[in-house]
Amino acid sequence: MGIALIHYTLNTARSVDSPRSAQGLPALESLGPLVVRGGFIPNHSPFRTTVLHGHGSTVFTVHRGREAITHSVVAWTQAGETIAWTTIENLFITEAFRVPALVARGTVSEMPLSLPWVSVVLLQAMAYQPRDTVLWLGDFERCLAWAIVTERSSSQGS
Repeated sequence: MGIALIHYTLNTARSVDSPRSAQGLPALESLGPLVVRGGFIPNHSPFRTTVLHGHGSTVFTVHRGREAITHSVVAWTQAGETIAWTTIENLFITEAFRVPALVARGTVSEMPLSLPWVSVVLLQAMAYQPRDTVLWLGDFERCLAWAIVTERSSSQGS
């Protein structure tokens, strides 16, 4: 079956295992330009991403037009996961304090136990998205995370 990426949503404490084999090669290849510099998501205008790479981790934000709707952090090395987790947890705490209704009752954030992982914070604008957009975004986050892990880990030799 191979290695699985953990897709964790801090707002709900929901975790999904995503094997690389679940992402089609054409989909991963089509996201190559987004991995490098972000930009408009193919076939999904007006959605776009911004990316910021670190060593062993990457932060990406999905926007609909000008409005950010999710923040995500991908980690694939032990060195990268410490910074990645601190970054996403701080974003989550800030957003949860600002808009408590975004957090499921009793939710406690916990760093995923194995690498690689992508952790996501849903922002207030997510509440105004249609259900099909919400479902599509989860798939997109996993696919982009795998594209990032594949490209960045080979370019960094990790």
